[in-house]
Amino acid sequence: MFGGISRMRALYRIAPVVLGLWLLIGGQAAAQVSLVPRPEATPVSEMTRYERVALLMPWSSLNASAAQAFHDGFNAARSTDSWQPEVLLYDIGADPDLVSIYYKAALRDGADFVIGPLGQRAALALLATRPAHPTMVIGRIPSSDAQPWLFGLGLSLQNQARLLAERMYAAGHRRVGVVRKNADWAERLAADFARHWTALGGDLVLREIIAEADGQAEQIKAMLHLEQSRHRHGVLARMLNRSLSFTPRRRQDISALFLATDAGQAREWVPQLRFHQGHDLALYATSRMYGGHPDVLRDADLEGVEFCDLPWLLRPDALDPEVPIRPDDPFDFYRNSPLERLFVLGYAGFKVIPELAWMRGREGSRHRSGLLDVSLPEDGNLVPSLTCAVFKNGRPAPRIG
Repeated sequence: MFGGISRMRALYRIAPVVLGLWLLIGGQAAAQVSLVPRPEATPVSEMTRYERVALLMPWSSLNASAAQAFHDGFNAARSTDSWQPEVLLYDIGADPDLVSIYYKAALRDGADFVIGPLGQRAALALLATRPAHPTMVIGRIPSSDAQPWLFGLGLSLQNQARLLAERMYAAGHRRVGVVRKNADWAERLAADFARHWTALGGDLVLREIIAEADGQAEQIKAMLHLEQSRHRHGVLARMLNRSLSFTPRRRQDISALFLATDAGQAREWVPQLRFHQGHDLALYATSRMYGGHPDVLRDADLEGVEFCDLPWLLRPDALDPEVPIRPDDPFDFYRNSPLERLFVLGYAGFKVIPELAWMRGREGSRHRSGLLDVSLPEDGNLVPSLTCAVFKNGRPAPRIG
């Protein structure tokens, strides 16, 4: 229908990867250890095994490689599952405003569960039509659109902001700052973090928009009050009428920073912060800080930055031993690629469908797919369980606990 997986994989190799789509992923399987204890399984009698599942993906668009990655993860999960629904595929194209046409076509064709569309703009366009059938969008469902039959799946930056605020507070930080990229998504992320942080009882004593590259050094010095330190040194030297050895001392009313930016900008900004007396500040960031695979030379500039991401990317040894891995299968193909997160979400998306209705009425219930655990809060947006890591020598080193 879409020219085959090989064509889509060739497209993946040459097409730009849209990393902000969430705004918005020889032989034998080794025995491996799970990061999270296995929760009680959903009773088989409580599972809803739909007969026809429709997949709405933008195959004929610039996001074709992302669509294919999600689809491949979905198929990889289906190939190992006893539940074998008929899968209906719909190419929704590049115009998100047309998604409702394909959604209605899927329902006419007998779909009793719909997955998609992929991407927040298309998801919002569909939600604006008030869908009244079991549907899981690949994105986030706003609280105003929540319904018992609607679910959202994605790597929500809002959820990461909450998690990182809790980790910072648990680490003993109380007075922190937020620095962000000059972008709409970063502004929203910074606001989400600020809301969670103050709700925990922490103080937010600094907010900064990161300057352009040629102005970052001066901005950092002003942010850390280094000029005040130099002024105090000058006053003391004049009072004593002698030359004094001197190292500027940064402000002491802040112990950590939340970075609402991406890896590209952070690689410029973090080394300058460290140079200008910010070496002892703890730094926290979202999954936008990590490309999905180790990049030792470039990520050496992110030394000490803590971030959270999918366990499969940071701890492949955490893979459930029941998930088979072969060198020629999609797991191996997407390993260490920019599309790996979408592959994992596609896998988890298929596996969780039969349990959604059961999970909906059970606060704190959790689904385990083998690659990813997800929980289902009241708002219907599935929350992936993330692993946190810190950059050490250019590589992410997973945190324990």
